[in-house]
Amino acid sequence: MKKKIILIICVLAVLITLICIPKTTYQKWFGKTPVEQPEEYLGEYQTIFVVDNNNQLVGVKVHVDEIEEDQIVQKWNLLTAQMNKIPSGYSSPITPSTVLNEYTIEDNKLVLNVSEDITRSAGRLTIESLAWTFCNDEIEEVVIKVDNNVVNLINDYKFNKISKKLGTNFNYETAYLFEANATTIVYFENDTIIPVTYFYNQNNEYDFMITKIFTNSKNVLENYSYTIDKQNLVIKFDEDLIMSDNLKQTLVETIKLNCEIDSLTVNGSDTVLYEETFNKVIEDNDNINVSK
Repeated sequence: MKKKIILIICVLAVLITLICIPKTTYQKWFGKTPVEQPEEYLGEYQTIFVVDNNNQLVGVKVHVDEIEEDQIVQKWNLLTAQMNKIPSGYSSPITPSTVLNEYTIEDNKLVLNVSEDITRSAGRLTIESLAWTFCNDEIEEVVIKVDNNVVNLINDYKFNKISKKLGTNFNYETAYLFEANATTIVYFENDTIIPVTYFYNQNNEYDFMITKIFTNSKNVLENYSYTIDKQNLVIKFDEDLIMSDNLKQTLVETIKLNCEIDSLTVNGSDTVLYEETFNKVIEDNDNINVSK
């Protein structure tokens, strides 16, 4: 009887011990190590503008371990030496061996002194990538130098200025380009940014922007009006529209890029749908290059 009791106690002890062993230990014993999420997904991200499979310029989030103090260098490296971090389906138009030797920021211009490999990059797409990656509220223009000489020719594409005013992802809604107006809409679609420069004959830029932005967000526009009073833009809808985060970002970045506006208010039938105050006035969208 005592032997049976001792045997039962031993069996119970073994079972309890087996239950207490972590699952990961079993997986290691049997050669089934669990697949862990890469550390990069637990970190931060930088947004850079690259090329998708349709040869279209797109802003994408690239995961990094941390946001470095020198973000100019970090973004440059993601576009070149570290382009393997760019999400699948996208690629950098810049020759990966291009080295950033130094840079300066003067009078709202970012001057990049780089190696000669830049001249073998993908022409206009390279210019657009640099403009949309580096231009912001503080940087309005990018200048490329090789051996301290200004570069204005990359892979047979000649240019005079690198800025968002050049336009990108051209969409032609008129055949009369010399008489057309040009406006760039900055679409935010979840984790991507798609700027599209439209050429059109419609005279009123505000009507064009409002229609493009809100119809793209699947809202049905029936009646709206807008007023501009002392650089304050107020858009009024007769109904309460759904203002998603993507729609808000699209509206704000498009207004900042194209208009001299200090603040924006979007009103519904009887409520304020959205408000934004801009810290800096951006110049009008002039001198867009229409060459393909």
